[in-house]
Amino acid sequence: MKKFIIMMVVLTLLCPLFVFSHSIKVKFGMFFPNASSDLWEVEFENMTFSKEDFTDGVIGFEYEYEINPFLSFLLGVTPYTKNKVGDYKDWEGEYIPGYGDFAYPKGVISGYPISHMFGVSITPLQFSFKFNPLGRRSPIKPYFGGGIGIYFWRCKLEGQTPLFDEEHEWYDTDYNVYIYEIWESYIRDENNVSFGWHVMAGIMFPLGHRTSVFGEFKYNKAQGELDEFIGFEPLDLSGYQISLGFAYRF
Repeated sequence: MKKFIIMMVVLTLLCPLFVFSHSIKVKFGMFFPNASSDLWEVEFENMTFSKEDFTDGVIGFEYEYEINPFLSFLLGVTPYTKNKVGDYKDWEGEYIPGYGDFAYPKGVISGYPISHMFGVSITPLQFSFKFNPLGRRSPIKPYFGGGIGIYFWRCKLEGQTPLFDEEHEWYDTDYNVYIYEIWESYIRDENNVSFGWHVMAGIMFPLGHRTSVFGEFKYNKAQGELDEFIGFEPLDLSGYQISLGFAYRF
């Protein structure tokens, strides 16, 4: 629902442009995050979800203004949101009366799964130039281009997290293992804005005088500074997108 609301707000802001537009596009695709910064890596290393679990479908909208038969300006938005719940791979929880919940190495006790949700949302507003080397009247239109973008994003973690540091470390003499306090975490890095760039390539097939279908590959590059996740490097917001869609020419 939040993704839909964001798209509707952006489209409302762009409505005055549509009066003068040359074409409007709708894209249906998949977004594959790079997920190469350390917060992503810590989550994949410790939890039962993986990088592949954060691949997800996206729907995008784009306005295209033809400057001349070979060059166009594009303004588009394609929101991405993915939340995933997982369990810690190597740790399980146990309640110690009078002290609280602690994480034990898996196999030492018969405890409960320690789980939390990790989520990322990225909404890029992208400004692009597209070059069509064969011109507007060609029956098949390969194209390529690129540009810059404003990335609105958030990152959150909700649920149980063992505190793997000396301050919250205990030694269980019954099992001869170090254990760690478990806290209920609610960490949200929200209302963030970053800048990035992208490149794209695709091919378009006209179906008539006004309608076309197309396939496209796009690579996005961006990163965002984390405020609430203390001690982590900037979050990787990059990834590639494969899309199919249709365009309607006014």
